[in-house]
Amino acid sequence: RDIFKKPIPILRQLTAQAEFWLGKVELSLKKKSNVILVTGDTGDGKSTLLAELAILFKNHNIQTGGIISPAVFENEVKSGYDLIDIATSERQRLSQTHKGEGMINVGRFYFFDDGIVFGKAALSIANNQNSQIVFIDEIGAWELQGQGWAESLHELILRCDMPLVLAVNTKLVAQVTDSWQLHEPLIIEAKNTS
Repeated sequence: RDIFKKPIPILRQLTAQAEFWLGKVELSLKKKSNVILVTGDTGDGKSTLLAELAILFKNHNIQTGGIISPAVFENEVKSGYDLIDIATSERQRLSQTHKGEGMINVGRFYFFDDGIVFGKAALSIANNQNSQIVFIDEIGAWELQGQGWAESLHELILRCDMPLVLAVNTKLVAQVTDSWQLHEPLIIEAKNTS
């Protein structure tokens, strides 16, 4: 009955759901197994550990790709995040705590469009064809809603076989594992790991 009353909105909804479920089926068939989740709460050192691991891999001539997002502090108060392309060491501002024209708001942070584009480029398949390992800092609530680095992670899982190292808040580990159909990821707690 609903289809006959409102055919266009219903067909749009069905199409959107079909893409969502197709993505889930693709991920469940892939069952990505070589994934490391670096977990912890805010301030537990996930980004610091990922940055140190990336340097360690690069020093051992392992092609390393992906992104690290270190916090930016002004007067000892967190004022946002930068984004570092691990492969090139280029750095760009990702977010800040005060609103700017046309910025995307997520929680208490406002995101720069250029920063998001920069991150997606660093995580693209084209930029990681030769990577032997890829880092993503961080997969969080925004990605679980299909935003941020969600599409990049999806593509890396489906199109590449290299190991992935993901920073994930402890509260979201089960949801991230389920959403991307990660098969038995290795979980490392940031604050308990040197």
